[in-house]
Amino acid sequence: MTVKKDQKAFTLCHLKLLIRLALLLSAAAIHIVTGDLMAYSCFLALVWITLFVDGLLKLFPLKYEAMGSQKQFKKNFAPAKDKAKAKMASGKKVILVAALWVVLNAIIAHLYFKSIIDAGIMVIISLFYSVCDMVCILFYCPFQQILGNKCCTTCRIYNWDYIMMFTPLMFIGNAFGAVLVVLGIVIFIRWEYTAIKHPERFCEETNDNLKCARCTEKRCSRKIM
Repeated sequence: MTVKKDQKAFTLCHLKLLIRLALLLSAAAIHIVTGDLMAYSCFLALVWITLFVDGLLKLFPLKYEAMGSQKQFKKNFAPAKDKAKAKMASGKKVILVAALWVVLNAIIAHLYFKSIIDAGIMVIISLFYSVCDMVCILFYCPFQQILGNKCCTTCRIYNWDYIMMFTPLMFIGNAFGAVLVVLGIVIFIRWEYTAIKHPERFCEETNDNLKCARCTEKRCSRKIM
């Protein structure tokens, strides 16, 4: 079966990268020039709306989103004919990724509570994470090396991105930040619940829609690894 290449998801990822990069550079510029990013509520509201809407859409099945994110939904499950068993990334590898992330952000939180960095820098770090999220999808992903998945489509932690992006916002006590953190937690719980209850949706051995033959994005041909 020949599958036509579909540029929609790929183009959307590039658009998200440009938007997030623009937000990051703007935030950095504001903070450098004024020294108080948190005083610019209109800019923070723009950041909040952009990331909140994008995150909220992750909770629903969408045609234009990448299969890596959408495999959790029943409509995207195509049972494999050979009745193979699902082979998810090992729990140890998933826990290792989580542990590394906790350690990194514990260091950042320590710097914040010691007043070495301020709330504005925490927002900038969160925006930096959001750019890194798209870099992982489009160019190179260190988590892929740890988990051993061949591509984003079969990634065990694809929708962990929002809780990871908003981790720095957990510490600053900002209302906008708190809403984004809660949204990230909801996305994470929804994803993990489905992965535990329906592992067959997450593996190419059991879900034909995750096989290379049905891939329409072909990101692997453009990524470094």
